[in-house]
Amino acid sequence: MGAETGLLDEIRKTEEMCKEKVEQAKKDAEKIVSDALEEATRIIQRYEKDSEESTAAYFKNEQRSLEGEVQKIRAKADTEIVSVRNHGIECTSRAVEKITSIVTHT
Repeated sequence: MGAETGLLDEIRKTEEMCKEKVEQAKKDAEKIVSDALEEATRIIQRYEKDSEESTAAYFKNEQRSLEGEVQKIRAKADTEIVSVRNHGIECTSRAVEKITSIVTHT
């Protein structure tokens, strides 16, 4: 029986050692997964920030471009307003001259 007890003790020790190794492997695996999740979170946050910055820069650039276009349109409109005003003044002057000549000839 002494040999059996010694063999059983040896089996228990081996089982305990295997159990400890399995537990350590489990802890190591959990740590690896946890670290990977943290790294993935950091990467996602970095790309979200980069994306927000890129989007903001794009919109700011487009806004500047649109403001430039608006200024060009306003400048063209101002030129056309002056042209129409001058044409109106010219036409008004001619109309006054015609009316005056008609009134004075009658």
